[in-house]
Amino acid sequence: MKAKDTDKIVSKLSKNDEKHFSDYLIVLKRRKWVVIFLLLFIVGSVAIVSLATPPKFEAKAQILLGGQPTPMNPLGESSQRLPEINLHYQTQVKLLSSRALARKVIEGL
Repeated sequence: MKAKDTDKIVSKLSKNDEKHFSDYLIVLKRRKWVVIFLLLFIVGSVAIVSLATPPKFEAKAQILLGGQPTPMNPLGESSQRLPEINLHYQTQVKLLSSRALARKVIEGL
């Protein structure tokens, strides 16, 4: 930008002290390389950090075991079969929490 243009801007601002959008555009045009380099530096830094950081995946799941409720049995469990049902659920929980099953699931992914 030439000195004449800068003098025009300074004289214009000193006359009415109002800032317009065009004044900001002029400043951005004068400093466009600074803005471009700053933008490239920030984008490049973020890209390097995101590519250098190892990915970490984490998940949680909850399995709810229970009988189906019916109008006659709103809780879904029979009081007569409660010991059998508890034993069945304990067996299922042990199977689901085994390392062998977890390893098979991981290999399947």
